[in-house]
Amino acid sequence: TLLSTSELPVREATLVKSTMSAFRLYAPHGDVYPTTLMGALAHLRQTFLDTQHYEQHWGLYEEQSAFVKRPPSDPAYAELQEILHGKKTPVFTADSRDEILRTLDFCAEFNLKPVIYGGEEAYQCLDRLKKESSGLIIRLNIPEKPEVKEEKDEKKLTTKFADPVRVQQEKLHIWKEKIQGLSDLAESGLPVAVSSESMKKHVEDLLPQLRVAVKEGFSADQALRFLTVDAASLLGMKGRLGTIEAGKLAHLTVMSGPWNEEDTKVRYLLVDGLKLDFEEKKKEDKADKPESGAKKKADPESVDLAGDWGVEIQSAQGKVIGQLQLAQDKTSLRGTFSSEKGDGKVTSGKIEKAQFEFTVAIGAGEHSIELQFKGELGKEQKPDSLSGKLKSAFGTETQWSAVRKVKTAAPVVENPIQLSLEGMDDGDDLLTESDSKILVAEKPVLKNENRPSLHQFNTELKADRISQAAETGGNLLLKNGTVITVTGETMPLTSVLVQNGKIVAIGGDLKVPEKTTAIDVIGLYVMPGIIDTHSHIMITDGINEHSQSIVPEVRVRDVVNTADPSEYRALAGGVTAARLFHGSANVIGGQDAVVKLKHGKSAREHILHDAPQGVKFALGENVKYRTSRFPNTRMGVEATLQRAFLEAIDYRRQWQEYEKLRKNEPDTKKLPPRRDLRLEALADIVNHEKFIHSHCYRADEILMLLRVASNMGIRVWSLQHVLEGYKIAPEILAHGASCSTFSDWWAYKIEAFDAVPYNAALLNEAGINTVIKSDDWELIRHLYLEAAKTVRYGNMSFNEALRTITINPAKELGLDRQMGSIEIGKDGDFAVFSGHPLNAFSRCEMTIIEGEIYFDRKHQPT
Repeated sequence: TLLSTSELPVREATLVKSTMSAFRLYAPHGDVYPTTLMGALAHLRQTFLDTQHYEQHWGLYEEQSAFVKRPPSDPAYAELQEILHGKKTPVFTADSRDEILRTLDFCAEFNLKPVIYGGEEAYQCLDRLKKESSGLIIRLNIPEKPEVKEEKDEKKLTTKFADPVRVQQEKLHIWKEKIQGLSDLAESGLPVAVSSESMKKHVEDLLPQLRVAVKEGFSADQALRFLTVDAASLLGMKGRLGTIEAGKLAHLTVMSGPWNEEDTKVRYLLVDGLKLDFEEKKKEDKADKPESGAKKKADPESVDLAGDWGVEIQSAQGKVIGQLQLAQDKTSLRGTFSSEKGDGKVTSGKIEKAQFEFTVAIGAGEHSIELQFKGELGKEQKPDSLSGKLKSAFGTETQWSAVRKVKTAAPVVENPIQLSLEGMDDGDDLLTESDSKILVAEKPVLKNENRPSLHQFNTELKADRISQAAETGGNLLLKNGTVITVTGETMPLTSVLVQNGKIVAIGGDLKVPEKTTAIDVIGLYVMPGIIDTHSHIMITDGINEHSQSIVPEVRVRDVVNTADPSEYRALAGGVTAARLFHGSANVIGGQDAVVKLKHGKSAREHILHDAPQGVKFALGENVKYRTSRFPNTRMGVEATLQRAFLEAIDYRRQWQEYEKLRKNEPDTKKLPPRRDLRLEALADIVNHEKFIHSHCYRADEILMLLRVASNMGIRVWSLQHVLEGYKIAPEILAHGASCSTFSDWWAYKIEAFDAVPYNAALLNEAGINTVIKSDDWELIRHLYLEAAKTVRYGNMSFNEALRTITINPAKELGLDRQMGSIEIGKDGDFAVFSGHPLNAFSRCEMTIIEGEIYFDRKHQPT
């Protein structure tokens, strides 16, 4: 609803009753569906499909052209119909690049052009916004300009340190980038308005925030346009608001000077025929002046009570002398207290308004007593004396006072924490001979001359994780390396040529074509890019839609997080592709996403859209331990699978009958079945259009799954974990399932007690396609070492071991014609190692995807 600020009653101030509908794609959490972001997207997608079905139902009913039952009236669907028909504009909250692109992808499914609300990183995806959105409402919030201070190490004891200089510089860079982003938005041609929602004082801070942007180079005219013309356009009021023209509403603001000058104030507002008069504030606010004879109080946060104090307490038994050490964090106090009557700690303390108080606990447990100190602050920022009242459990309040102790100059430790061993000696020179010929230890003086400053320590920033190498355009020549093809050949001093992202030549003496980057990798080993078939990195806001047992409608590809540092870590370990799985909390979970690790690119550029679509299944403890839903036993898991497939078959039948009727009787109007995304995904599995990848451990439950699937005419595409696979290898081979397993994980839960490190070798020996996978954000960094364990435990050949992380995973993904080995025609995905990849002392030096360098160790700051 659009209201004027005339202060009239709502019915008179309403300009437009309803122009927009608000949406927010987020993870609701809790126990009720949906609980994850991917679940929320699936839920909203289903809701829009139901809206379309609702409209069809009413249309057929009103035409009376089909014998259809009268549909129920639903105001929510009626509202969504207006959005689908463009009568109302959907406004989606989205700030990051991923959120904005995710919103645009979703809206494209229903031909919607949303307004983006928030838009913090909108300047990073302007090309798509110009084509696919109706505009932006920027949630403006420009913080104070960050400072860059290259400070020396602290000269007093402290636990607080300034950020390293590179971090400070990065904060300043991001701050400037956001202001430049406002200019980019203004020049894009998109209508852009601003919101004060995220500001501390809301509307009061709106103009000051824009003034900061103007001061840093943003055009004042463009800023004014955000506040007027563009705002009116987005609200559908361009014909009545936004400019001063004849015939438009006389909504005017009169200011004391140019709006972008700091001292300019609003003098008048003319709204709906009313004049609102704002008196100019006086230069000196009377409220800031102390009244005559009044004592000015200090600001609590600016008062410094930290230090050593000599305390004197008046008591019935006489004076008690004590020592008080206080440490201060803004308005909080802590420290220690000692006296002839006992020692204690300051357990709580605070400075509030013009007063302070703290509690000293002496003793412990049942025998502890508490002394409550209270006092009043004067006008001093760093008082030399304190006084107040003391209350204890033994009697009435007494008076206390304290005097600040002045420290004498003495050597001090520059920092309380020794961050480096450099510059430290072993202390032998501190042993000196006294007159009595006895060795005496002198108090050490720490030597810090050679210690590196904290502010110069290596840091890793977001920008560092984006490839620093020059773009190749997919044209690359790796020269003179030892090439491990994993097809059975290891070729020394061999070159590999990549053109347009594909391998076009392998040989000993290849020439460098035009516009091709050449890299000499002599002495290095070049192997196919490592592929992880089981990962949970790069998933936004939840990997488990655990609220229900069957959720194949949720899709990981909807929530790919392109800013996850784990992707960069994986690249540093030679991984070029990964399958991102839904979690294992459900008997039938969500759909997976296969991605190339093109860190820094958009989600759409990461995803391999042609990869066969898989659905995550799970057996055993993970799905049966929840008491809030069915199933709770392994028998229940089997029953759930049976019922799911039978319902999918029935759903398929309904659609087959409808399509048959449409074909045989094209003139007959009939209401189609309701599209159910959950049953649709299950029907795709029955139709061999989507494929099962199942979390499993025990041999008996694996056999159960294979049996249930076979009875339905379905093949289980892969078994994940499959730690007892070695017990039933012939049955797995006969069924045709691939196996992704750990190299040596065992006994981490009851189902894993029979796991053995020979599992991969035994499965491979049986003829099963065997894969070593990670299922872990850390393990993905060293899959090559996990593959080496198959040599150690299972005596597999070097080539067979490397196949478990290259071509075998590619086969499991259904992408072995595209990746997984170094062969002509395949993608130019490589991991370049300093030594043989199975050598524990080798490390990945470079990771290349489709001829582009996404990780180069020599360009990394850490």
